[in-house]
Amino acid sequence: MKRILALAVLAVMMPSGSISHLDSNTPEVVARHQAMMFVGAQMRVLSQQARGAVPFNSEQANTSAAAIAVIALTFPHLFPEGSIVGENTDALESILENREDFKVKSEALGKAASDLSDIGSVEQLSSGLAALGQTCRSCHSLYRK
Repeated sequence: MKRILALAVLAVMMPSGSISHLDSNTPEVVARHQAMMFVGAQMRVLSQQARGAVPFNSEQANTSAAAIAVIALTFPHLFPEGSIVGENTDALESILENREDFKVKSEALGKAASDLSDIGSVEQLSSGLAALGQTCRSCHSLYRK
């Protein structure tokens, strides 16, 4: 798990060409964007396997789920007071107004991802992925433009 945590944090912190449009924004916005993009990439790994677009790979699926669980723990800390400003953020001010709910939803994402930590079949992945996707939607529907 420590190796996964280190890899997840490193991947989120690495500069990416996809964030060049954020150069004029704050470090918090850039960090949030990278964290969300990383989670999105891991969700794509899981959904491609669940749909059969790529062969099921238990090790890869477990690693992606574990990485999402770790990154979810950082979400509440990526929104300090005053950081939801600028044109290049999709975050709504309601995150700051409802910090506790946002934290609960971040923890729910982490738990749903942790529940997938021992994926042994594509059926198990598909079932767990539905719950994981619902946690994403529950937060995005309230806190994302």
